[in-house]
Amino acid sequence: MQNLTDHPDILKITDKIRERAASGRYLVSDVILRKDGQEYQFVDLVMEGGGTLGIALVGYIHALEQAGVRFLGMAGSSVGAIVALLAYSLGERTVTKGEKLASIISEMNLGDMVDGKASARKLSKLLGEKDAKLRTIQIAVNALFSLPQLFKKLGLNPGDELSKWISERLLENGIRSQADLNNLIGSLPEGLIHRETGKQIVGYDTALRIVAADITTGTKVIFPDMAAMYWQEPDEINPA
Repeated sequence: MQNLTDHPDILKITDKIRERAASGRYLVSDVILRKDGQEYQFVDLVMEGGGTLGIALVGYIHALEQAGVRFLGMAGSSVGAIVALLAYSLGERTVTKGEKLASIISEMNLGDMVDGKASARKLSKLLGEKDAKLRTIQIAVNALFSLPQLFKKLGLNPGDELSKWISERLLENGIRSQADLNNLIGSLPEGLIHRETGKQIVGYDTALRIVAADITTGTKVIFPDMAAMYWQEPDEINPA
């Protein structure tokens, strides 16, 4: 989303962030890397779910990166997990991800993600209509037709289009399986040190963790840690 990150109001904010970071006002981590005249601070980032909150998360990542902050481990649920997964796929740790993430999401057609039956698609569209009286009647009718799907499948949309979209974005960066992602995650930047002692950082856990809900059993699931409970060859599964 080039027009967003280059918007004058955004540039004013990011210029101020970089200025304050240069003066040492944003010290957030003892894990640092000095490279090409730059000092990067490394933290772990956990992102919550919440639909369109994902756009705000991308802006948050962009702002942190302007302050010289980079990310080692990432975790998230729902849209937070999607943002974390896409961010991890975009290259090594010192590379900025915010602008690219904004561009990726700006090209996403949210309407395509509503891939349920006709009544479910109509219901989703009606929820955005302004004619309250007409909308209420039509919502009631389409909700009635959608109830069997809701109770049988525990949802209105199967999510196939969303899974396909994520798979395509990952493939653009050479990620076809969990094994590919693991190779990328396991590659720590060279030269990580502790700010105070100057000692090299080794053996740091840089995992990506996706938190999901198994609504069939009513339990929390963390991927890829618990992936073997769901697939015989979890490393061969597409992360999408």
